[in-house]
Amino acid sequence: MRCVDLARVRRLARSGQARKIRVAGDVSLREMARDRGVDPSTLARWETARTRPSPDAALRWLDLLLRIEATSRSMSHVS
Repeated sequence: MRCVDLARVRRLARSGQARKIRVAGDVSLREMARDRGVDPSTLARWETARTRPSPDAALRWLDLLLRIEATSRSMSHVS
């Protein structure tokens, strides 16, 4: 499962989807970086796939992205 999740977060970064999820969730780069314990410039490089986070950091990032995405989806159904 770990390899599948690593591949998933890398695809999200390469496609630009990771940034789209963050922005759609109304989370700033600085806020997400602080939550992940990294510098905002590091997170920006992850989002553009210029660098790869360590496997552990990538999995923590994926977890946050999925939680933001789920919250954004559930909020879009609220009228």
